[in-house]
Amino acid sequence: MKLLLATLLSTSSLLAVIPAQAQFTNPSPPECDEVAGCRTACEDYGAGIKGCIYLKVISRNFPYVTFKTSFEREISEADCPQFKLRTLRVEDGMPNRWEQVIPGSRDYAKLMQACTVR
Repeated sequence: MKLLLATLLSTSSLLAVIPAQAQFTNPSPPECDEVAGCRTACEDYGAGIKGCIYLKVISRNFPYVTFKTSFEREISEADCPQFKLRTLRVEDGMPNRWEQVIPGSRDYAKLMQACTVR
């Protein structure tokens, strides 16, 4: 677990290097609620207004974390060491293909939160 956390933290410096249209961040320390989950993928709209989604971990089976967000209907699965996400189809629970996440993206913020929050 310490190696995974060190790997995740060492890659977070990429956020400032790779340009993107929107930079999504996670509150530090994590802001979590037992019912809603943890605030994640926050975007600053200016004038003190932030938009965030909530992420709730469903299960952990290293290296995978299954979670649901307030933003999507689907359940998602993260492969933490590989920095990949996939969704599970709502209709039948079958997994879609793994997608590599891009630093600074909404998916990156979700993966970082799902893989590090307890």
